[in-house]
Amino acid sequence: MESPFPSADSVRKFYSSSLSDLQGVPGRLITEDNLSSLETSYNWAAPALDDALARVSSDQSQGNWIDVLKALATWGCLEYTSALIVSPFEVATALLQVQWVPKDLDRPTVVGVQSGGLVIAPHAIRAGSAGSIWGMMRKLASHEGFTALFKGSTASCLVEILSTVSQPIIFGLLDFVCEVAGAPVGNPSVDVALNVASHVLTGLLLSPLELVRTRLIVYSSDPQLQPSSGLLDEFSQILRYEGGWKGMHFHPHLLIPALLDNTLRSVASVAIPLAIKTYVPRGLMSKVLCGSVTLLVTLPFETARRRLQLQVRGPGRSIATSVQVRPVPYNGVVDTLWHIGTEERADLPLPPSGPEGETVRPYSGSTQFQNRFPGFGQLYRGWGLSLLASIVY
Repeated sequence: MESPFPSADSVRKFYSSSLSDLQGVPGRLITEDNLSSLETSYNWAAPALDDALARVSSDQSQGNWIDVLKALATWGCLEYTSALIVSPFEVATALLQVQWVPKDLDRPTVVGVQSGGLVIAPHAIRAGSAGSIWGMMRKLASHEGFTALFKGSTASCLVEILSTVSQPIIFGLLDFVCEVAGAPVGNPSVDVALNVASHVLTGLLLSPLELVRTRLIVYSSDPQLQPSSGLLDEFSQILRYEGGWKGMHFHPHLLIPALLDNTLRSVASVAIPLAIKTYVPRGLMSKVLCGSVTLLVTLPFETARRRLQLQVRGPGRSIATSVQVRPVPYNGVVDTLWHIGTEERADLPLPPSGPEGETVRPYSGSTQFQNRFPGFGQLYRGWGLSLLASIVY
């Protein structure tokens, strides 16, 4: 079986020299041999960083710390710019995934209600009024202003940068451990297992930052209702009120969804292309099919994870959200998936039927499955945009 990941030998060649003598990292990092290895076998960082390092070493001389730092700074700026560009789409997707739209909804917005740490903002987007990415973007901009489309962009940038840098380091360490333990390193199956494990461990390591990003996106932009002033303040409040670092990493409502989400993504990215390429030749159709099947598996668990991330664990905090979320807490991943499917509705948007917007059309499913699970479509909010991103990527 041909591995879709780089060989362990190429990663080991790079990291063994770097970890043995930290003083020589800048020089070794941008030598011609290492650059060719990075470009052809393992892109440990974004292409922008590879290009920046290539420019540093264009004179075929050993670089220094200043040159490397400049290259890293350039790459960081490009990553932040990219995060700002995609931020409106990420914000709209997250809000669609967490919004609670009960099938028997009578009054769209309940103002000033506090239950289980939840406060519905006076200007909260009416439940079910937006059913698409563009619709949610328009609603958010009209309710909270254009700047609300960029909520959580700094946290998103940090997640991407830290994930890009830390995943290959974890892979190298796992490979080194396997080599010391006498495992058959270099075998394609072992390489696949190590890469899956490194991606899962990276996701678990960065799960607190993912938690903060989700909350910053969903929090109301109303200055009087904002639970925190930014990334660092949100971190400190979670540490203070919700169990510290242990609670951020190991609470069952955070650890289990993070483990499922990262594992399914990693395994699907390997198994599905290998299974499909036997029947469908490489090309656009293959990418569309791989992306569709991957999202079919992963999107429901991503939705459940984001909803569980919003639940306040511990007394002393209440949060105000931009959209209406479920006032009763969920009890784990399975409970979240079940209640989304059975108590919500997916026939969005829901225009008011009354002149004052107090009532909406009653739900009526056309099939037995829709009557039993009217909210099944809620598990796949953002499908189209995610599929497009997977094809372009």
